[in-house]
Amino acid sequence: MANNKVPFNNHDLCRPDVSISTLCAYFLPEDDKQLIIIDKSDIQAANFEIKGMTCQGCAAHVEHEVNKLSGILKVTASYEQGNAIVEFDNTKTGILEIEQAINSTGYSVTNKTGK
Repeated sequence: MANNKVPFNNHDLCRPDVSISTLCAYFLPEDDKQLIIIDKSDIQAANFEIKGMTCQGCAAHVEHEVNKLSGILKVTASYEQGNAIVEFDNTKTGILEIEQAINSTGYSVTNKTGK
């Protein structure tokens, strides 16, 4: 399938005239991802405080980028709380890679804590 996604910058996502179908086409991955967990002790959770998110589109952008990484189990980003909570398999990815993925969206990780 041809990739007809329109490139967005962070402020484009907050525009009221951007349709849900356009956002879905931009954010939803085209490939299914499988994750096999061998040992539950490899599961880790981390909280990333993020500066710059102003709407749900911003939070969705962060979730989409983090979900591209191998080993991600769950990402919940909130522009209201200014954070993302990420559960991941630490044998496949790490806090530094997740931070880099978040920073690649144009928002900034200001603090991070592992759980």
